[in-house]
Amino acid sequence: MRSSSSLSAGFTLIELLIVLTISAVLASFAAPALSDWISRQNVQDAASDFHQALSLARNEARARGENIGVVPRDGETWNSGWEVHRVEDSGNELLMQYSAPTETQLDIDFSSGWGNRIIFLPGGFARGADGVSLLRGQVRFSAGHHERSVCLSALGMVRSVRSRTCREP
Repeated sequence: MRSSSSLSAGFTLIELLIVLTISAVLASFAAPALSDWISRQNVQDAASDFHQALSLARNEARARGENIGVVPRDGETWNSGWEVHRVEDSGNELLMQYSAPTETQLDIDFSSGWGNRIIFLPGGFARGADGVSLLRGQVRFSAGHHERSVCLSALGMVRSVRSRTCREP
């Protein structure tokens, strides 16, 4: 005679299919939320990296008493990433390099004369490649409906905001 405990060990195929179905339904609800979270993180990471690069350049310019620049890695587009380096006639010392943002769009809106590079003077002010104009503006990072802007004031101050535009505080 068989004992009843040996008959009830394990799961039936029906029980296993029910658990798998419930798991699949729950996963289908979680997937869009995960995708949205990843987009938001990509935007925050890119904006944070750019904010850090501008802050580093400004602080190094003030500490060293030299011009420090932030430029695109490939020299052309900011989507390739950016570099912080010392700007001088005898050569450029690389201080920090940032990789390209992941699945994030960049929109750049700076005052005229910036020439695709940002140079911080020893006093902490930012100027463009023309060497004359003080620079102010913003870089907006976006992916889907998530946006974050990094703002540069005329005095060289850097801040990050969640809105589409930078307003002077």
